[in-house]
Amino acid sequence: MGHIAHDAGRDDKDVVTVRLKRLDSLLADHPRLSTTRLIKCDVEGYELFVFRGAEQILATARPFVILEHGDYRKHGYSARDVHEFFAARRYSCFAMAGDHTLSAADSMMTKVGAISVNRVMVPEESLATVQKSTLLCSQTAAEFATIP
Repeated sequence: MGHIAHDAGRDDKDVVTVRLKRLDSLLADHPRLSTTRLIKCDVEGYELFVFRGAEQILATARPFVILEHGDYRKHGYSARDVHEFFAARRYSCFAMAGDHTLSAADSMMTKVGAISVNRVMVPEESLATVQKSTLLCSQTAAEFATIP
């Protein structure tokens, strides 16, 4: 598995240079991106930078976003900054709870009892669907727990 090496030199044979592009810049050549329903993003703490380059996709497609909650401070921002970025775009943050349902996370994207480092950002217009699905999952989990 690769990682980002801040101290690697250009002459290091294991270094791969990657050209960066804003996700929004791909819309002209790939118009179906405007109908994206889910984005999964794990970029070693650079998540906020990715989504700052995807504002048009977030605004038009309104996808669910799964991102890794981590230590963003080494990149100059905090979990609160990520939360505020999404909240300003009418997204709510959820974490996977122990009963495998989604449970609202706080403004630092933390949730006591979360079983994953991933967080699910849900557009406000999809909240009812998530709440209904979570309720069904909770009921199903409770039913399975009572099976002898």
